Amino acid sequence: MEYSIDLKNVASTYDLHEAIKETLDLPSYYGENLDALYDVLEEMSSDVTINFVNCADAYDSIEKYMEALEEMCQELDNDIEINFYK
Repeated sequence: MEYSIDLKNVASTYDLHEAIKETLDLPSYYGENLDALYDVLEEMSSDVTINFVNCADAYDSIEKYMEALEEMCQELDNDIEINFYK
């Protein structure tokens, strides 16, 4: 399964997590932070690809958080393919 999370016009961590939550159809109790996202991604099967697209706005607005997101994705113990496209 392949997901495309569009980050165009993302200006805050709230916007980022809303885009993730909507695209991945996460439950309302999703914690909207990197720890909660890590837990969700760890539970996904390895035949998943997640593409973060139009990332330029997010990097401009929340650069350090985006860098932390990328780092967290690299630490996952499963074989999910995660890509970031500006």
